[in-house]
Amino acid sequence: MAYSIVIVIAVFLLHQTINRLFTEKSGSASRIDMPVEDKSQFITMWVMTSKRISSITENVGNVERKILYWTNLFGKPPEEYMKIEANCNCRYQCRHSTDHVDLKSSDAIIFHLYDIWAENWILNTTKIVPIPNYRHPSQVWVIVNMEPLGHLWGNLDILNGLFNWTMTYRGDSTHLMAYGKIHRLNAKESNEYHSEKKVNYFRQKHKSAVAMMSNCKDYARRYKLIKQVQKYLVLDLFGKCYGNLCGSNSNDPFDDKCHDILKQYRFYLAFENSFCKDYVTEKYWLSLKREQIPIVNWKHVNLSLVIPKSYINVYDFHDIDSFGKYIRLVNSNETLYNSYFEWKHKYTHTNECLSCIACKGLHEKTEVAQSYTNFAGWIKDDFCEEASESNVWLKNYDRDKFDQVENLSLF
Repeated sequence: MAYSIVIVIAVFLLHQTINRLFTEKSGSASRIDMPVEDKSQFITMWVMTSKRISSITENVGNVERKILYWTNLFGKPPEEYMKIEANCNCRYQCRHSTDHVDLKSSDAIIFHLYDIWAENWILNTTKIVPIPNYRHPSQVWVIVNMEPLGHLWGNLDILNGLFNWTMTYRGDSTHLMAYGKIHRLNAKESNEYHSEKKVNYFRQKHKSAVAMMSNCKDYARRYKLIKQVQKYLVLDLFGKCYGNLCGSNSNDPFDDKCHDILKQYRFYLAFENSFCKDYVTEKYWLSLKREQIPIVNWKHVNLSLVIPKSYINVYDFHDIDSFGKYIRLVNSNETLYNSYFEWKHKYTHTNECLSCIACKGLHEKTEVAQSYTNFAGWIKDDFCEEASESNVWLKNYDRDKFDQVENLSLF
């Protein structure tokens, strides 16, 4: 016991020493391999889903606004990304350009945070893509971000004072750009739902629980939680971390074959890789689409951004054993399981295109002229770990230590 305590103290002191050393560095850039989950497939699904809701509304706004996309978007050239969003059917009138010659005539300029750094894999890099050298006083500069704080490796301070609007998954953004959006049913829509044949979701599923994870060394240490859940549920595991492909040749949850596999399970472990403010990704929203109960690991989420009583949060329980006993009960009780789908009487969920959110903001512009003079401070005003060499070292160390113990248990 004493030996274990000494080891823990030693690791803590080493972590603190490394953190101090890198804090005192002169700002020289360091490169560390950091896996970032690919958002491009999600964006495609996001756009396709958004068509259903936006197309049922009439066009508004007689004056056409112009939006210029300055950087790459989610790792794609803006021209390629705009092809994805070409059929959004947004009810707001905007013309979208990827040609920098339209700088002076554009009402808004869109920058994607992760793509604004020319070398976004280098910690604390100050090298960014060329920024416009012209800015009209009435022009709005918009920064878009869908990544958690720990995945933002570039220097944030150099961006202070550049942007007027933020578009992110955080509820305190100028314009919310969430991975999913709640739509409350009106009376007619609710009546239509009630008139449909009643569905027994419990009997539709014949397998227990599933998880899929490809970011193996994450800040949330999801692998530890997954290990605990396995004590209470039969859990199938997919993804690069478990060497088990979901679908024909990929681990893409948007792949039709993977979707069909995951849909067979009653529960999906929709664990996020970070505990950031309001960070609820496609893991939760796709679970709802597959008509299963998402089990989540939220600590700092504004619950008004998600559908009430549609999920089970591990951290709503006093301890893991209380959670485990409850999840077993839900898995064996048809009535209790089906109660987690009563939200369908009141809500549905959809998505909005990036282009439409920005266009809507221009047409409904009511914000007082503003500038994020301390953009770095705003984005770091969060609960999750930010990118630092010591934080990366510690999460990697934790995973390696976990794997060592797991390997020893096999013998």
